[in-house]
Amino acid sequence: MRNIRALILAALLGLPVAAGAAAPVPEAPAEVPFAAAVKQDGRWGAVDVSGRVLIPMQYDAVAVSLIDDSRRAADLAMPGRDRLIEVKQNGKYGFFDRTGAVIVPAVYEARSVWQDGALIVQRKKGELGIYRDDGRELAAPVYEAASDMKDGWAIVKQDGKYGYVSREGTVLAPVYDEARYFREGFAPVKQKQWGVIDTAGQFVVPCGYDDAGPYVSDGLLAAEKDNHWGFIDMTGRAVIPFTYREVHPVFAEHLTAVQSDDKLWGFVSSTGEVTAEPVFSNVVTPFSEGLAGVVTRDGKAYARPDGTIAFHADYDRIYAFEDGLAEYLEGEPAAIPRRSSVSIGIGIGWGGYHHHPWGVGIGWPLWGPWWYDDWYDGPTRAVEVKRGYLDKTGRLIASADLGRVYPAMEEGIIVFNRNRFGMVDRTGQYVIHTEYRSLSPDAENHCLLARDEEKNWGVLSFTGETLVPFRYDEIRSLGADCFAGKRDGGWALLRRDGTELTAPVYKEIGPGGSGLFPARTRSSWVYLDASGQEALRFSDKVQEALPFVHGGAGVRIGGKWGLIDPAGTFTVSPVYSDLRLL
Repeated sequence: MRNIRALILAALLGLPVAAGAAAPVPEAPAEVPFAAAVKQDGRWGAVDVSGRVLIPMQYDAVAVSLIDDSRRAADLAMPGRDRLIEVKQNGKYGFFDRTGAVIVPAVYEARSVWQDGALIVQRKKGELGIYRDDGRELAAPVYEAASDMKDGWAIVKQDGKYGYVSREGTVLAPVYDEARYFREGFAPVKQKQWGVIDTAGQFVVPCGYDDAGPYVSDGLLAAEKDNHWGFIDMTGRAVIPFTYREVHPVFAEHLTAVQSDDKLWGFVSSTGEVTAEPVFSNVVTPFSEGLAGVVTRDGKAYARPDGTIAFHADYDRIYAFEDGLAEYLEGEPAAIPRRSSVSIGIGIGWGGYHHHPWGVGIGWPLWGPWWYDDWYDGPTRAVEVKRGYLDKTGRLIASADLGRVYPAMEEGIIVFNRNRFGMVDRTGQYVIHTEYRSLSPDAENHCLLARDEEKNWGVLSFTGETLVPFRYDEIRSLGADCFAGKRDGGWALLRRDGTELTAPVYKEIGPGGSGLFPARTRSSWVYLDASGQEALRFSDKVQEALPFVHGGAGVRIGGKWGLIDPAGTFTVSPVYSDLRLL
């Protein structure tokens, strides 16, 4: 089977990205209503900051997300997702919103991650249904397979045939032998042969092609006829003739790669113009920032749209440019651990993508090296590769010859060499010399937590300026431009400029919220304000105090949990055996 078929299947089963407007998803309000999961008599529910019961006390577990750790970040990435609360009862799952409305009844055995404002749910016998994030049931659990929602449409399968369900509730009956994603208002479908339908289910291009897909890109669809590939518009006109052995089926920067019968690759635009005759052994990245990775007889390189070589980059793997830099790898993976996939749906998951928009395959991208990223998906020890970065002239910005190069950030690239950490900017200049035992980015406070040669902790700016002096045994980011620093056996509250707002007398200081930081004294807990003053004290001994979230904080007194407001007033009396802020 030809590579094009693999590309199409990959894009169908994974997370394809192409030109075209995304489906509208309601924007999350700036303020997320407060909710706390509470436990009473061995059962969980949820209350608001006034104590009103949002979710009845009848569940085995209540949390924003109860999905496994490997998929939680993806599950929470949808805009407005933090307004939904998941519950578990007798091994079945469901959702409420923060007003207490049922979004998904707790009758389902498994689910996908939330994507594009929709969720795939599964009954015990395997039947799949679809819910919208406002609680509307888009599809009853009758399907044997369902895809994630993309561009406002999900693909469903019933009795061996494929159809579609839209985010607005439109159902296109499962009558197709195969079906692929909607993009730009059109989708390729198969009834013995392939054609194209619109969102009303009407054929705009009659079935007459041997293969097609994975989706419309730049108004064109890759299609196969008589063992050759070309591209058609939505009237069926061949904009790019059926003369190619293979094609990369998705356009990037209005260009894609095509392979001639002599197995060489060139470039063609979405207007049908051949911008570069087939001369390359392979094309290994899509166009990005005016360059595409290619394989020449002399090795790997980056080519311009007209086929001229910008510079050679003969590394084991090269990737597309992002914000002026291209990543490359040296070394071969000892193993490729797959990202955890969703167990339901068409194919075996909705894997994420890291780099590039030319399709994703069965849990990992065709173009994206997510599987070695320490920060992107957690450490992967089995992979023996080294990362480096190039600029658009081919100049090394961070060399893979260093001990380790970490994923590029907007501020620069952390490197590890000779057992010490440093940082280069995006021009390759060292802004922090490799002299630190540890460097850890603090995104919220926009700085780096650092450990020096004497094993003391401090805080650096991204330009290498010392913000908090290196005098602490430990240091933690608290948000709101504040830190907790430990010295002389106690914790102090620090400002970003290194000023100690308190003496190091606390046994613990927690993250800030509502301008207050929980701090544990020798005998109780207090809340510190942004000036370091003990703003909230309690007449009774506090056994535990949580940070403020959405205007409320949990406090445990006498073994029971209650809720306080930023003034320190108990809005919910301490009556619960356990409490978790949501």
